[in-house]
Amino acid sequence: MILIDSLYVNNSGGLILLKYLISEIEKDSDNVFFLIDQRCQDEFINIPVFKKKVCKASFFERNLFYETNKAKFTKVLCFGNIPPPIKVKAEVFTYFHNINLLEIPNSIYQINWIRNAIKQYYINFKKHNTDKWIVQTNNTKKVLMKTLSEPSEKVLVHPFFPENLNNPDFNKDKKKDYIYVSNYTKEKNHKSLLLAWQQLFHRGYLLTLHLTLSNHPKELEILLKQLVSEGVPIINHGFVKKDRIEQLYNLSKATIYPSINESFGLGIIEALQFGCDVIGPDLPYIHSVCYPSCTFKSNDINSIANSIIEYEKNDLPTSKILVFNELDQLLQLIK
Repeated sequence: MILIDSLYVNNSGGLILLKYLISEIEKDSDNVFFLIDQRCQDEFINIPVFKKKVCKASFFERNLFYETNKAKFTKVLCFGNIPPPIKVKAEVFTYFHNINLLEIPNSIYQINWIRNAIKQYYINFKKHNTDKWIVQTNNTKKVLMKTLSEPSEKVLVHPFFPENLNNPDFNKDKKKDYIYVSNYTKEKNHKSLLLAWQQLFHRGYLLTLHLTLSNHPKELEILLKQLVSEGVPIINHGFVKKDRIEQLYNLSKATIYPSINESFGLGIIEALQFGCDVIGPDLPYIHSVCYPSCTFKSNDINSIANSIIEYEKNDLPTSKILVFNELDQLLQLIK
């Protein structure tokens, strides 16, 4: 029997990938059991009770589950970055998709830095409980090998993502806006983007920016309202469902992606699938997933604004995706 352990995965891109993974593995395999984080249990109500266990994402409950079931499974996929708490008889794969647990940004809040440092120490301590790591890009592979001192042959690269092809509009003459689809975390760098858009407005560029900000701090909401009151054309749609996001992509000619670090950047892949160009920081994570149309210096407000002006004024190359959906290869590993 196969175990899909998704504790610690409950929102954002990780949850999108988990739902896609489960929907595909359920199509042709009955021999699968799922360990589900209780914070997102409503997303998986269609999985029969006898095929899943929903529990709190705690060390105690996870350890108890593995101690009780350590001889039950032949393959294990830990989807939440962290290997099993104990050594099990099964062949174990750990899917690592949070690079901020490896390269901890100094710009994040101190409490989050400490929390990530503790998680990194724990992952390093438990790394011998996984047979292979699976990551989404060569950039993440390089960082994981360095941080956890793992050999290359133990780290496999198998990106996968939903192929969002529901009526994409590739007619750039009809697409005028810009978009950044991302929930808030400090490293997503929304503040720099907002200030760059303010600068563009004062330099005479009336360009609409679509955001999907939610659960953001009060000071960012104050800044957003201030800019909107000034007339800066920024629309925050908050949390929106998939069909609405697709509509916004079809309004937008480019995604502007100021995040300072990404394991993958699912929003980049989605934007490319809907015919948007990519404008992002000149950082390894961008170049590992696409050829961007234009880049800027990370955290540099002037550089962000100038990159948009360059994109507006010049006929720059169309962005191109560099990764492919390797879900089939991933499923073959764990079956």
